[in-house]
Amino acid sequence: MAGYDGLSMSNNAVEAYELGLKPWSRWMKKDLVKDIDETLKEYHIELKVQYDVLIKLPTEALRRAVLDTRDYHHTSYYYNETPFYFVSIIKLANLTNDGLNAVELKYRNEQVAKTKAERWRCLHRTYVRVNYQKRVKMVESEGTIKGDWFYADDDGKKYSVKVQSFRRLERLDV
Repeated sequence: MAGYDGLSMSNNAVEAYELGLKPWSRWMKKDLVKDIDETLKEYHIELKVQYDVLIKLPTEALRRAVLDTRDYHHTSYYYNETPFYFVSIIKLANLTNDGLNAVELKYRNEQVAKTKAERWRCLHRTYVRVNYQKRVKMVESEGTIKGDWFYADDDGKKYSVKVQSFRRLERLDV
């Protein structure tokens, strides 16, 4: 059914929520465990891994191990395309100890990489005041990247490395 439910999401997205599909960030650990239990019972799936080991994974690693995308829906006032996920029967049935260990190892390595600080010269946007108005200005500066943040040496501010306007130019601590 086409249309929008207020300003937050399309009617199709509302329907997807009712069917048990959710965006990645909306899958909390308790929801994952509940849906995994229901899927295992409903489809009579016998896990090739220990259930306790699967459930003890960190939430992000558990999402990677069992969720799969089905479709996308439009959300927000800006009509964003948001992928919706579900607990995959195929992923659950084919999950092995080696596959589970690989998912967990990849997740752990990413967490370690986020805590390491690296020196970079980067191009980022900042705002300057011109005649009482904010203007966007692209600035090249040196600083430290730690996790998802760039800490500039020149102005002491932090900038997100995930925005489109952020560019890594040269690594300095090689």
